[in-house]
Amino acid sequence: MPTRRLRGPIKTGAGKLTQDQLDYLTDGFCLDGAPDERWQISGRLMPFPSWAALEKAWEDNRAEVRAQVEKQKSWSKELRSWSWWTFDSPEPKRQLSGPKPVKGCGLYRGLPGAWESYEDSKAAIFETDFEYLKRLDLLLPGDIEWEK
Repeated sequence: MPTRRLRGPIKTGAGKLTQDQLDYLTDGFCLDGAPDERWQISGRLMPFPSWAALEKAWEDNRAEVRAQVEKQKSWSKELRSWSWWTFDSPEPKRQLSGPKPVKGCGLYRGLPGAWESYEDSKAAIFETDFEYLKRLDLLLPGDIEWEK
């Protein structure tokens, strides 16, 4: 029978994060971790004791999260972490065409999180991460190389 291995803390410049915490800061979810390490928010499990602890971890570990995003560029189209979109993005992505989302819904990575139907969510077209970052003059050197 397979056993579940818990990932221990990794050393970072500002402190120690578990791999689950780094994954959460990067992607907005984690797939592993001990249940007692998690705190539930909005029906989702989170490996931080509170929202304030999550925000503090982002503030203290931006460079490590950015490095994790850079590693994922070989298979991911995301140019910024979930934490960046949650805490630092200046505005939502612009919708270019398609049905409008449900008014007042929350955002996930700069996009609306609620639609009248699944079909509406698939029909809506938004600017890409690259277009968004370029429009707001937020591109970093690695972003420009990645888009080529």
